[in-house]
Formats: sequence, C-alpha cells, structure tokens
Amino acid sequence: AIGGCDPALALLQGPLQRHDPQVGLVWWPCGNTVALQLLESGLSHIASVHRSLDSRRKHWPGVEVVGFASWREGLAVSPRHNATVRGLEDIASRGLRIANREPGSEARRLLDERLASGGIAPETIAGYDTECTAHLLVASAVASGLVDAGVTTEPAALTYGLDFVPWQQEISELLIPRSLMGGVEVKALLDVLAGRELRQQLGALNGYNAESCGRILAA
Repeated sequence: AIGGCDPALALLQGPLQRHDPQVGLVWWPCGNTVALQLLESGLSHIASVHRSLDSRRKHWPGVEVVGFASWREGLAVSPRHNATVRGLEDIASRGLRIANREPGSEARRLLDERLASGGIAPETIAGYDTECTAHLLVASAVASGLVDAGVTTEPAALTYGLDFVPWQQEISELLIPRSLMGGVEVKALLDVLAGRELRQQLGALNGYNAESCGRILAA
C-alpha cells in the first residue's frame, strides 16, 4: 500500500504482479501531507512525497528514503493563453481562473510561495479556493477549458498537450519504515525499483527522469 500523488506510481502494479512472489498494489492518490498521515497511522507501507531538489531533505527517524523519479513542477497554461500567460502576474492582471490543489500538497505550497513572493493576495486569484486532488485532474481541468491555468507537474501538462512554465525541479522519494524493510512487500518493491522494466517505463514518459529510481538516498 502506497500513498502519494505521482501518477507514475501506477506503473508499479505490473512489475509487482509479475514478481516472484507476486505482490498486489494498493495506491492511494493523495498529496504529501495525507501520504505521511497514512504512513504514520500504519494504513500504508510507504509514503511517496516530492520536494524541490534545492530544498533540504527532512530527517525521518526510523525511515529509509528511496528515490523514485524526478520532474519539473510549474504552471500549466491553456492553449488559449500560451502566448500571453507566463506567470501569476498575468493571471491576476487578466482575471483568469486557476485549478488549485488541496491544502497540504506540494503544488499548493508552491503556489502560495509564488503568490507571496509576487505580493499577490490569494483571494484575488479566481479559482484559488478550488481543490483538485491529483496532478492529472489539474491538467485535465486546464485542457477542457474549465480553467485557464494550474500548478502541476510537467509530465501531467505534456500528457494533455498544454504549455508549461517550469518553476522548480523536484524529486519524488519513497519513505519506507525500517521495520518493514524485511517484509515480502517491501523486498518486492525494492527489486522492482532496481530492475530494468520500471526504469524503462519511467524513462519513456515525457518529462520524467528515472536516474534516482531505486537509489537509497537516506537511511
């Protein structure tokens, strides 16, 4: 059982089912905060969280940190505005609407950080109070014309053919309690992360970098 918002987590299902012994995948799509709550409460084996590569990794007592993938996060823009909207200032000045992520997600935190640095009040942004619970939902809302822009990952934006304004490079990390490292499920996952199949699948997705996949980043 894994909690996290990276859509590529779904790619784990096939290799885990073909693993010997076979392991099933329960993926709970959610933001960083909920993923950590699920892990701390014992409802999941692993929390998938992502952060800026420029930020300092938090210390997680009793937890192994294993790399999964990296990508860029930023602003996905509707094709109607891709020649004129390059940032939040353009959105605010033109009264455009955004699709926002839920509180506790990295995308929401990043948006709030950018608004604060630009001196833009959140309540002046139409759609700020919306809550999409996944990166692909944000990109879908933009592509369908329901909103004009939204903060999401580059792979999600590219999936829907959207213009993308990068804000930061991010890494997705898997937090695994050391007490579970010897379990059948986690051993199978580590085998899959170290294998060629998953790396090739991640590398084939536009916007993904699989260099960190399976690497022990902190213990």
